[in-house]
Amino acid sequence: MQEAVFILPCRDQRGNPSDKFRKGFISELVAAYGGATVTDGDGYWNDASGKTIREPVKVITIAVANKPVKSRLVQFAQNAAQALQTDAVYLRLPDNTVHLVNQSGAFVT
Repeated sequence: MQEAVFILPCRDQRGNPSDKFRKGFISELVAAYGGATVTDGDGYWNDASGKTIREPVKVITIAVANKPVKSRLVQFAQNAAQALQTDAVYLRLPDNTVHLVNQSGAFVT
């Protein structure tokens, strides 16, 4: 088994709580992979002006079988980015590569 990790904001881009979406997202992960662990966290980054932004996040960890799953995990991240109207969703793949996945499913550099 290997791990994959998603980090989702607790609010969507409009400032609305993302609880309803997140619960459905976790249910889909559990159905697809058999379980998930969710922990609270704080995300920090610098915006375009250099100001440090902080927001509460949920860190969602799943165990995946040792088989190709990259495209399916990227699809989950893309769906989250679209639903939350966020620039990108953090995804750590089972090979330990980290990607920010945007609404079109592309990796943000």
